[in-house]
Amino acid sequence: MLGASGTRRAAALAALLAAGAASAAPLVVNGGFERTDAAGAVVGWRPDGKAWTFDEEGGVDGSRALRWANGDPAYYAMPSQCPSLAAGRRYRLSVKVRCERLVGGKAGACLEWYGADGRWKGGVYPTEAAGTQREWLEMSALTPAIPTGMVRFLVQPLCTRGATGRAWFDDLRVEEVVPDDAYGLFSDRYRNRASSGRVTFKALLGEVPGPGRARASFAHRPHGGAYAPERTLSAPVTGLVCAATFDVADFAPGENEVRFTLRGADGRARVARDIVFSRVAPAEEAALKVRIDAHRRTLVDGRPFFPLGMYWSRVDAKLLDVYAQGPFNCLMPYHAPDRAALDLCQAKGLKVIYNAVNAFAGRYRGAARRPRMEEAVAHFARLIRRYRGHPALLAWYLNDELPLTLRDELATARRLAEELDPDHPTWVVIWQHEQVRDYLPTFDVVGTDPYPLFRNPIGMVTEWTRDTREGLMGLKPMWQVPQVFDKWAYEVNRRTPGICGAPSEAEVRNMAWQCLVGGANGLVFYSFFDLVAMDARTPFAQRWAEVVRVAAEIKAHERFFLSTEAAPAVTGVPDGLVAAAWRFGGETLVAAVNTTRAPLRAEVQVAGGPFAVDLPPIGVSLKIVRDDR
Repeated sequence: MLGASGTRRAAALAALLAAGAASAAPLVVNGGFERTDAAGAVVGWRPDGKAWTFDEEGGVDGSRALRWANGDPAYYAMPSQCPSLAAGRRYRLSVKVRCERLVGGKAGACLEWYGADGRWKGGVYPTEAAGTQREWLEMSALTPAIPTGMVRFLVQPLCTRGATGRAWFDDLRVEEVVPDDAYGLFSDRYRNRASSGRVTFKALLGEVPGPGRARASFAHRPHGGAYAPERTLSAPVTGLVCAATFDVADFAPGENEVRFTLRGADGRARVARDIVFSRVAPAEEAALKVRIDAHRRTLVDGRPFFPLGMYWSRVDAKLLDVYAQGPFNCLMPYHAPDRAALDLCQAKGLKVIYNAVNAFAGRYRGAARRPRMEEAVAHFARLIRRYRGHPALLAWYLNDELPLTLRDELATARRLAEELDPDHPTWVVIWQHEQVRDYLPTFDVVGTDPYPLFRNPIGMVTEWTRDTREGLMGLKPMWQVPQVFDKWAYEVNRRTPGICGAPSEAEVRNMAWQCLVGGANGLVFYSFFDLVAMDARTPFAQRWAEVVRVAAEIKAHERFFLSTEAAPAVTGVPDGLVAAAWRFGGETLVAAVNTTRAPLRAEVQVAGGPFAVDLPPIGVSLKIVRDDR
């Protein structure tokens, strides 16, 4: 049961999660499929007549529906429309779907955007319906702010590639989302608690304030006390963010209320947001088994820990013997381990990121009967109480690429984990790298999973990691998920040339170091079970040895990633190259990564001095320079 402080935090969070309301203006023509023209044709839609037809009485309440019936897994086509969307605006895509015997994929909808070069630049894909879903399942997704330079938009009812069966679609909509004035107030200290140092608060605005609305302030007071002038700071508005920094020593011991206020020209408050920040005793902070420090490092029993692991399917004793001989210190099993499996991991010196996604999965993934929220909460609470004391536990895994429309429920799961288990953080992984900011209330640590091979440039890893870091705004750490798997395992048409193949050792090394250069605070590779499954195509022994060598190199340098020393700047970096430097104990590590498939030569500046780079295609250069050189 939530205590008084938890109740206050829950109320504050509920206020922060107030999402903007969708406008009434639909952007999809005839998304209910009811309107017809003078000739009797359904307005706005041209089904192919093969898989896609209309069902005159198959829709909601016996209305017309768009029907998909397909028996060929290689057939992949969809009717579409091209709505007019505006840069900088956000949109909600929604659809209602039911299905029968839908296998090999899922049904839903998609909204995509394309640049002037004709290439795909992004999209949202709410697809949850599968199997037999006789009741209408409504699903939706929120876009990020549409980037500038987009020239074409595509909205489609969607049955994913390889699917067969039948599905009905109705009430397909795209609506602009009107932003709230301010939808988030956060601190850069783990779970809004600290014993010393400085703490920065950031208010995230839904839109840039207009003239006369840029007067902002942050104030704090002990719980139940009064806001005092000496505890108030004016703050500039920089784009969509307002920030202010306080000394932790300025806060009263215990809980303090922090308020952000945005005022108009008349001096009246237009926006006010509150959170609870706690000043705790050093001993209380140090007693946590696992926590995140002010440098966004993971501390386990007070010692710095760089998560270096892989995704697993199920903990297997024989395979764990192989894994434990490598350089990894943790794993994330999709099949949530029981106590015996946790004991086995502990005996091997391995930490476990516990998959708790399935505690809420029935609410997320289109189950025939979705449990009530109360049931999901009770189930997750039992899970936490059962395993929170196990010494192998590193973190709770709460989100595996779930959509932003579930933010309230995901935030509830994170809040419950914090209340019942202060000793372990929560980790989520999303593919929505442009929406990290929107997910902030739902996690302690985030990861994104760029899998470029073999359809995208390998530099996609840098793009996603950069977007993830920028979305975090220095508030929280990221444990990235590099690709080691062969996409052949997930392709329906496995004979298509040029789209499959296991990443080479050089590619795995390149992608991992792109993540590190981009600021990753941990790496969890995807996945160990795919290496095992692909043994017949690429021998496991070969692939495992390659991955181990890459991970061992990272392990050998982890002292730099865990250092609290100020890192020297790397400047003059040309296109196609990413580089960073770290300092530890009188040494500087300089890493340079070629993200192109061509040789690259350059001279960059590290702390004002030259550093020559001569790299082969997708090459990585590592150099340690001593201060007494």
